[in-house]
Amino acid sequence: MRVMIIGAGATGQSLAVTLCEMMHDVVLLDISQPALEAVESKVDILTYCGEGSSPVMLDEAGIDKTDMLLAVTNRDEVNILACMYAHAAGVATKVARVVNVDYIAPSKWNWKAVGIDLLVSQNEECAHEVQDILRYPGASDVVDMLGGKILSLGIRIEQDSPLLEHSLAELGGELEILSRARFIAVLRDDKLLIPHGDTALRVGDEAYVVTHLADADALLTWALPSRPRITRDIIAGGGGTGATLAKRMELDGHDVVLVEPDAERAEKVADELIRTLVLKGDASKQEILAECGIGPGASFTAATGDDELNIVSCVLAKKMGASWTVAHVGKSEYVPIIRHMKLLDRVVSPYSSMINVIMRFVRGRNVRAATAFQFLSAELLEMDLPGSSKWCGYSLRKLPLPDGAVVALVQRNGEVIIPGGDFVLQGGDRLAIFTELKCVDRVVAMFKK
Repeated sequence: MRVMIIGAGATGQSLAVTLCEMMHDVVLLDISQPALEAVESKVDILTYCGEGSSPVMLDEAGIDKTDMLLAVTNRDEVNILACMYAHAAGVATKVARVVNVDYIAPSKWNWKAVGIDLLVSQNEECAHEVQDILRYPGASDVVDMLGGKILSLGIRIEQDSPLLEHSLAELGGELEILSRARFIAVLRDDKLLIPHGDTALRVGDEAYVVTHLADADALLTWALPSRPRITRDIIAGGGGTGATLAKRMELDGHDVVLVEPDAERAEKVADELIRTLVLKGDASKQEILAECGIGPGASFTAATGDDELNIVSCVLAKKMGASWTVAHVGKSEYVPIIRHMKLLDRVVSPYSSMINVIMRFVRGRNVRAATAFQFLSAELLEMDLPGSSKWCGYSLRKLPLPDGAVVALVQRNGEVIIPGGDFVLQGGDRLAIFTELKCVDRVVAMFKK
């Protein structure tokens, strides 16, 4: 597939590398020649220097031969206009990144009518990811599936965890909700393992389990006896991500405090929020955090536009007793360092959540979602099984999935089922398949319409 990417910033670069690894034909267009050269040093792609909203430039880059356009510059109007031109040129799939959430708010506008298949907001997607992290403190990863009915949780196994006492096959008898859950992966010494019934977990393992939304909190509380209990959420930064997160946490009924150093911005955010206490101040200052009520029972999310400030603020908040810390970090090279040094509890990339949404279009029309994990070389794919599929009537035991893939869940007629090996597939089923990255293309090809 020929994919044209407009914008060679962090998002465009990440998409270009990922798509090249998937063996797609990638064309990258940007107004900055140095940015294009930075990408060319990583992957072998065709680049053009010019304005992405120029029809002349798009023609020169071969828009008429393109199958998919991903417009991900930091200028909303450029992205939208590029998609409209691509639609006129006959491009099948068009995705536009937007910063202004007004574009994606419910309205009378039908974006598909002007040729845009997906509008994706980096702030909205990142805030949604952080919201899940704050809902389930203690989890090392949180991924929602099947429209939010199911969660995949990462659980770091500590010395006091009851998960240490049994093989996975025995755990269903220990806790009833575990009979409705499935362990899909184990990260051990930085190596990914697909667990089986006789797998026994060890201290330091990160176990990934899929479970029903209603069971998630109880499962985490049982598996992590020292799990933090959060009574107050403190957010540093009143920009797009911070303000959006505060609105979401308000709707969840949380006690929220937001800190913003710019007086004008703080006043604007205070007018937009209903129950959130907005303070003007620098969240990297100890006295400001003390005024916010930092300490045991408080979560602290640093969502300013400064990576270093976010990290420092989280370290300070942790030192002052915060129970759960989350940093918004744009530089991907920082993430493994932070994780290895255990400076804070969670790191969120402002790009990865948005890229996950975009990847659904790349994977194929029968792929309803494609979600990457933060620390696993794996994805969760939601695949629709049409009635015409040759796999209808097959039991899971006979399904020729590659060794690095497993069917985690099946949704049938609205009911979510954790299937055994004798479960027989039917047309209309939606499968949630956990797969190592090296197996993704084979799994997608198996179920391609």
